[in-house]
Amino acid sequence: MKRNHRVFLLIFCITLFRPLKVKSQQIDSTHFSEKYHHRKSVYESMPNRGGEIVFFGNSITEQGTWSELFGNDRIINRGIGGDTTDGLLFRLDEVIGSRPIKIFMLIGTNDLKYGRSPSYTLERIRAIVTKIKRESPLTKIYLQSVLPTLDRPERPVRKIKSVNEGLKKISKEESVSYLNLFDHFSDSKNSGQLYKHFTRDGLHLNGKGYLKWKELIKEHVWDNANEQLKRNLERIKNPKDPYVFVIAHRGDWRHAPENSIASLKGAITMGVDMVETDLQMTKDGKLIVFHDKTLERTTNGQGQLADYTYDQLSEYHLLDGLGHITEFQIPLLQEYLEIAKNKVILDLDIKSDIPFEKIGQLLRANNMLHQVVV
Repeated sequence: MKRNHRVFLLIFCITLFRPLKVKSQQIDSTHFSEKYHHRKSVYESMPNRGGEIVFFGNSITEQGTWSELFGNDRIINRGIGGDTTDGLLFRLDEVIGSRPIKIFMLIGTNDLKYGRSPSYTLERIRAIVTKIKRESPLTKIYLQSVLPTLDRPERPVRKIKSVNEGLKKISKEESVSYLNLFDHFSDSKNSGQLYKHFTRDGLHLNGKGYLKWKELIKEHVWDNANEQLKRNLERIKNPKDPYVFVIAHRGDWRHAPENSIASLKGAITMGVDMVETDLQMTKDGKLIVFHDKTLERTTNGQGQLADYTYDQLSEYHLLDGLGHITEFQIPLLQEYLEIAKNKVILDLDIKSDIPFEKIGQLLRANNMLHQVVV
């Protein structure tokens, strides 16, 4: 009889703590629900796309309509209700498989619910950060503070604060970004708990809460052009990188004449990775941005482009896609380079017999040999 009790106890203990391994990291899968395995399977069936921005976490992340909030379909939601730091670590391969641009992570409240200490939670978060940095080094990591709770004794605010202090330390030591959401959701008049107007159940956010969250992080979601360019230049060096470049053919030609200064600026504003542009040479040897050999289709001029000097071409204006005359004129390549510098990669399509040395000379003078594909 005693032997049976021992066997039962052993089986019970094994069931209670089910260790798994992710490479060298021990994972506690005790609280992996059926929903967890279902959602993990669904996420793993999704194709990897270039330029993903991942929101990674538990139900608080899962319930956010991130791509709609930011109007950006590159944003993907990888939240699973009830998830823990162990759960994130166990399914991390799927998230970093696309080599995402950014990962916004918020995790820890369920660890506290299940009795995990702040130090245990932080140890797992550090392991997640280490793995991302090792296997997807161009991914920018944002550690978001755990949010306060309201009347949730199983997730005490004092422990949440302890986790957040640890997150600050990790972010500093690992050179990743820390986003302090906690202070903006914390009601100092109510022991630092979650503001009542941001929640219905004391844990999850309502619509006002998600709008507040968006406001707090929006400047980090959108890249400035220089940061994006640096990342893309690194990607070009790595042919194994699965990233898919978005290239604007002749710029933002829907909103400005093709190959115009305005079309270049519009493409940069849209956040494309590269702008394809066409090169021609005038009668007096000036390099200009223009596609056709004749003027009729895209300007209010007539005749062969090669018959005109640049000063003569400056008398004409570019046409928009509907054939209407605009204020814009044919730009010099030099003007294009000045605007694109440190912002976007240029793909130069040579349309006439222009010596490569002449193009290289101009690129070298502008210190842009590294930023142009010819």
